[in-house]
Amino acid sequence: MIDIKNISDFDASLDRTIAELDRLVLSEPDYAVWRNLQKQLHAMKLWSNDEARPSQQQISSINIGLIAARELDPASEEWMQDLINRLSLLNQYWRHWPTGSPIVQKPVPKGLRKAAVVTLVLTAVVLAGAMLLSFIGRTKQGAWTPTGRSMLAGGLPATLETSLNPYMVSLHHNPTNDRYSVRLRIADTAVVLADAMQVSELHFDAQLLGDDGHQLWFYVKELGAWDYKAHKRVAIADLQRANPGLGKFPFPDNSGNPLIAKEVRNIRNAPADLWSGERRLYGFDKQLKVNTPDFSQKFLVDPTTLRADKLAK
Repeated sequence: MIDIKNISDFDASLDRTIAELDRLVLSEPDYAVWRNLQKQLHAMKLWSNDEARPSQQQISSINIGLIAARELDPASEEWMQDLINRLSLLNQYWRHWPTGSPIVQKPVPKGLRKAAVVTLVLTAVVLAGAMLLSFIGRTKQGAWTPTGRSMLAGGLPATLETSLNPYMVSLHHNPTNDRYSVRLRIADTAVVLADAMQVSELHFDAQLLGDDGHQLWFYVKELGAWDYKAHKRVAIADLQRANPGLGKFPFPDNSGNPLIAKEVRNIRNAPADLWSGERRLYGFDKQLKVNTPDFSQKFLVDPTTLRADKLAK
């Protein structure tokens, strides 16, 4: 049974729950309950790290226990019940946040009563300003969590991991503005591949492609690879240097296609670089496969030289 007896227990349970909610938001980004719980948990983390105890307004603004009881209970699975219990205990501890030693107030001399009133007014103004500033604090970088399918790279486990970027804390936080960093982890090596990716991009533009025996290919905003033998990243510029003769390829001429509306026919599109296209241009079958933008030609990339050889039709 989970128990929270002190601040150390609270911090450990809060960190575990934040990591779990970050993963749930990534897996179900459109579920508002996960989003609401996530932003409140991150707010609790920020406010509990302040030197001063959380303000009464901050304490009363948290209702993760109520949300869990209303939206998630009764739980059909053991992990969900565990999450509900943790959210309830975190909320309970938060509402009875330890105050530390009591503050002893000294009597104000009779001649200073007017000054005391002024001081109280100024203190109230300062506290109100501090309360306002607490709502525009900035979170820390989120925990790294696996995303997408994993695979082997040189016999070692490899996976993509994502982390929620810091954002300004607000109970009116818009999750569509959230941005994520993406990194590649191969055993104990981790390399950041992209920053500021949206949730929608993570599903389509952050994928591992395959291991060709020298490097692990991926598509994270753009095509790339990690050469795990040389311990370096392979970028588009490396592919362009290895294939100076390929150049750019035009899009198909759809100007006469009656099935495509005139306003979206792409005859005027500029030629596209073979290496900087969208995810669907790249595949993998023991070697990296690359399609031209019109899908009329295919190339195989040699693992050692990075040269692209045209495949016969």
